[in-house]
This record gives sequence, C-alpha cells and structure tokens, in this order.
Amino acid sequence: METFTIHADHVNVEEIMQEIHRRVLEKKQAGIYSDEELQRIADLKNDLSPKNNERYSELNLHLRKLHLNWELSGSGAIISSHRKVIGPLMVVMKQAGFKLLKFFGSAFFTRQTEFNAANVRFNTAMLEELTRLSEENKQLVRTQEELMRQIQLLQAQQSQGSE
Repeated sequence: METFTIHADHVNVEEIMQEIHRRVLEKKQAGIYSDEELQRIADLKNDLSPKNNERYSELNLHLRKLHLNWELSGSGAIISSHRKVIGPLMVVMKQAGFKLLKFFGSAFFTRQTEFNAANVRFNTAMLEELTRLSEENKQLVRTQEELMRQIQLLQAQQSQGSE
C-alpha cells in the first residue's frame, strides 16, 4: 500500500486531503471501493466525530457524578482539624453540630436522598433510551438513503426504457 511522504517543514492539509480524495476516486472507478463501502466509512466517520462523542461523554460524566453523589447521609464524613491547639475542641463541636443537624434534619435528608436516587434512576433510563433512539435513528437514515438510491436507480432505468 502506498503511503504519504512529507518532504517539508510545513504540512499542507488541503493538498493531503485532495490527494486522499483523488486516490479514493481512482479506487472507486477501478471497482475497489463500492458506494456502499464509502457510505459505511462516511457513517463511521460521523459516528466517531468529536462532537457526537463529546456530547455522550459529557452526559455519561454527569451521570457518573450523580451516581456517586446522590446520597446525603454524610455518615462517611470524617471531621478533622489541622489546628494543634484548638483543633480537638473544634472537632468535638463540629461532631456535636453534625449530630444535631442530622437529628433535626433527618426527615429532610431522607426525602432529598430519595429524590436524588429517583433522579439518578430516571436519568440513567433516559440516557439508555436516548442511546437506543439514536442508534435506531441512524439505522432509519441509512435505510432511507438506501431506498432513495434504489428509487433513483429505478427512475433512471425507467427513463432509459421509455426512450
């Protein structure tokens, strides 16, 4: 297989792209590449585009954060202080305040935790459905394009037959 060799300090991207297009056209005319293969490559390129991947990556990142932070119990929180003199007293005061807050706010925290858990489950289901619908939509677009090519082919055959 022939490869590109660059003999310059500066790369001309347009020239490289023109060379790639020229070679693809040559191989298509020689029968090496079919229209279907080129369409699959174009679809793959669109599927791998940074814009599409970036959107799903961002959604997945937010969903992972929701999965990690939905619980408000704070039972795993470690209260400490870096101060040597008043640090132990501050830790005792913080722990007492936390226990009071937990006692008086437990109903609120329980409701908020339940809401957060439901929100995470809902968002997970929505992302799964969005992914499924996106794949279904891509398949429908490919089917539509194939049907349009077949219609054009039939129209061309019909116009040749009527002449």
